[in-house]
Amino acid sequence: MALFGKLDVLANQAASFDLLHEGIKYLQTVNMEDMFSEVSPGNNKKVEIKGKSLFAIFQEYDSKPLSGLKFEGHKRYIDIQYIYSGEEFIGVAGLDQISEPAEYNDEKDIHLSKVAKYSNWMLLPGEGAIFYPEDMHAPGMAIEQPQRVKKVVVKIAID
Repeated sequence: MALFGKLDVLANQAASFDLLHEGIKYLQTVNMEDMFSEVSPGNNKKVEIKGKSLFAIFQEYDSKPLSGLKFEGHKRYIDIQYIYSGEEFIGVAGLDQISEPAEYNDEKDIHLSKVAKYSNWMLLPGEGAIFYPEDMHAPGMAIEQPQRVKKVVVKIAID
């Protein structure tokens, strides 16, 4: 089940899984200004925290209109998506809402399946969401108008 809230709330809810807790702790302690000074639209920064088991991707982009909604799902990683600046909607649905399954890309750990119904979560600066393999999510959607977003996605291996 996906989780949503401020980092301290997520840390309390995720405390039982060490790597997940470590990913949240990383977000709470990293110098965001320094990290984002090396990031621009189309130029992400990847930071290995514990190799392929735990890493962060710093991104900067413009949010997209809801008409561009694309859902993604993963099998090998949990996502923590944290908004540093800007705001966005993220569409959220369970796997039971998949209406058109898509082929799974094992190399990229992603499938872009279509869903029948979903909820929108609004993420504001300082808020994050945790998405498990049973959660489909469509990040990067504009709330009212497209705007610049700075986001960190922490990937946590589950195997």
